[in-house]
Amino acid sequence: MSWLTVNKNEYNKKLFLLKKNYLLHNSKNRIRLKILSNSMKPVFKRGDIVYIKSIEINNIKIGDIIAYFHNGYIVVHRVIEIFEYQGENVRFRTKGDNNNASDAYYVSKDDIVGIRCFL
Repeated sequence: MSWLTVNKNEYNKKLFLLKKNYLLHNSKNRIRLKILSNSMKPVFKRGDIVYIKSIEINNIKIGDIIAYFHNGYIVVHRVIEIFEYQGENVRFRTKGDNNNASDAYYVSKDDIVGIRCFL
């Protein structure tokens, strides 16, 4: 199964750029990630493990916690705004719960890895 709109080769290429200990596991359409900062406290903190599963882009809604590629890392932040074009989600504004301001960039649908899930 492909990961959303990211083709397998591009996904693997981006994963290759990640730090070795960041991606811990990949199986059954879920990945297990180690959190590297406290930007999402109190939901989770540095060192916690989160599980991410694939999701259709149009099913992402405000308030969801998503994982996405940014500058060679996978970032895990909350969606605070969705920009649509012709009925399709095309960009997302995100923010760490513990951060004072939203992220200074928009997340493209092509950079989405998935959504936080529970076991």
